[in-house]
Amino acid sequence: MIALAVLAAFACGFALLRGPGAVVLGLALSGAAWSAGLLLFGATGAGADLALLAAAGVAWRFGEQRSLVQRGPVNNVHRAVCAGAALVVAALFLEHSIRYPDGGWDAVAIWNLRARSLFAAPQQLALVFSPELPAQHPDYPILLPALVAHGWFALGNRTAAVPIAMSFLFAAAGVAALASAVSARRGPTIGLAAALLLLGTPELLTLAWNQYADVKLAMLLLVAVALAVEERFALAGLAAGLCAFTKNEGAIELAALFLAVLLVAGRRAAVRFALGAAAPVALLAYFKLRWAPPNDLATQTRLGDVLRHAPRRIGIVARGFALEAVDFSHWGIALPAVALAWIVKLRSRSLPAVFIALMLAVIFAVYLATPWNPVEHMHSSLDRLLFQLWPSIIYATAAAVPADASTPLPGQDRA
Repeated sequence: MIALAVLAAFACGFALLRGPGAVVLGLALSGAAWSAGLLLFGATGAGADLALLAAAGVAWRFGEQRSLVQRGPVNNVHRAVCAGAALVVAALFLEHSIRYPDGGWDAVAIWNLRARSLFAAPQQLALVFSPELPAQHPDYPILLPALVAHGWFALGNRTAAVPIAMSFLFAAAGVAALASAVSARRGPTIGLAAALLLLGTPELLTLAWNQYADVKLAMLLLVAVALAVEERFALAGLAAGLCAFTKNEGAIELAALFLAVLLVAGRRAAVRFALGAAAPVALLAYFKLRWAPPNDLATQTRLGDVLRHAPRRIGIVARGFALEAVDFSHWGIALPAVALAWIVKLRSRSLPAVFIALMLAVIFAVYLATPWNPVEHMHSSLDRLLFQLWPSIIYATAAAVPADASTPLPGQDRA
């Protein structure tokens, strides 16, 4: 069973996309397919894997498998440095996972707890998504818990190795996907530099070994942005729709990327993007309407309170962003260096740059409108919200760096 599950996920991913991004996309599709079977039909067997294999066959027969990778000469020193950094990060991930196999607080209390519930009571979803457990956020989409539960069903027993492996695969494939996507636009040297920048970000390792959903969402969002730049808008929409089914913030990121596509590439591209996102968005809508209780942040937000508090919070939120940018424990020197590069030198109206600008504005507005103390709210969540964008920010930054014999980003001159 586990061989079938792995084969189905990877076959479907690689049928749609060549390169390491296929691993990210395939795993997300596996979680979504198992979720759909459970939510719609109450099925927990191998049906989702067989459906994915059938979809992979159709994609191989009629689809266009283009890679994000553009091969070229690679400096062996650069490659060795990047490989060394990857080995160090992987070793630290393994060491921490051995000591703390259940992950961090959110993994224990939300993601893996939901996966255990789906594994133990797949036919009692009303209990799994009970509003009586608000601290466990039962309104969160279930792609990640379903992917973990699917792995347990395929193995026949519950083991911490499954969520650990999922976290490692998403992180490793995401780093490789960033290198590939940047290499396709600016050459292998800048691609390796982008991967090295991500590997050197402390937040990557922290969120990966804690098994948080933010790493999965960040890498899936990177794939969506890179596909949109490659003008594969329907597939970008599919990836972005899967983001929305991964975490609540993914729905906002989906909307922002749709708007960026509309502004940069035009209406036809936006329609293709929306069609690609339709299936996961429909599944998310069914989950929210049928099973999920109301979101606590949304239910506690009042327009009158927002209008009264927001103007007084602008300075507080701006200070919170500035302090987060220079938090060495989260970002090292990576985030302030990238921010300084954009302020001093870089100028771009490319699709990823427009998307990042929209998302930063939305995140800023969220903390202006929050019904909670904005300082405490930022302290508990701002680093993770920014990390969800971080691989895409690196991609946008690297794409804006001039390089010899490079190709301009599609749509960059049309903005």
